[in-house]
Amino acid sequence: MSITSAATSVNKSKPPAIVNLIKKINGFHDGQRILDYGCGKYPEVTEQAITEEYDVIYSGYDPHNRTPEENTKALQRFRKANVVLLSNVLNVLQHKAVQAAIVIKAYRELVMGGTLYITVYEGDKSGSGRVTKKDCWQENRKTEDYMEMLRDIFPHVERKGKLIIVYKTKEI
Repeated sequence: MSITSAATSVNKSKPPAIVNLIKKINGFHDGQRILDYGCGKYPEVTEQAITEEYDVIYSGYDPHNRTPEENTKALQRFRKANVVLLSNVLNVLQHKAVQAAIVIKAYRELVMGGTLYITVYEGDKSGSGRVTKKDCWQENRKTEDYMEMLRDIFPHVERKGKLIIVYKTKEI
């Protein structure tokens, strides 16, 4: 069975938790370029939740839920982002090597000094990954369980509750 995570994007009525978590700690800032890496089927919901309060440029990228043309346009909308969102992406990827590759790709979309925000859906928190429905994988790992991998890759990583923050301080 091939798992693409295309069917994991289910919420079309409210923005992902990452938006409110970021607003609580320091918010977005006018003028920022925000790339939602793995935006899912409903990037307009996230975009509206951010742009109703901030004057930012938002772009959504998702290889499983957007067309190749939409993804090309999303990555070309601005040269690099000040903020990259990686919301509930790592938890739907079955292999740790793929998870690492995705966070590196997302990080590379940042300007120097930019910020990568990561959230994961913890599922049942058992740490036992499994297929949850057709074409869907769930890692079932706690947020803290991703920190070791991220610290092995990036020099400046911190966690504030369910929000992981990676600061771009060097090229990788």
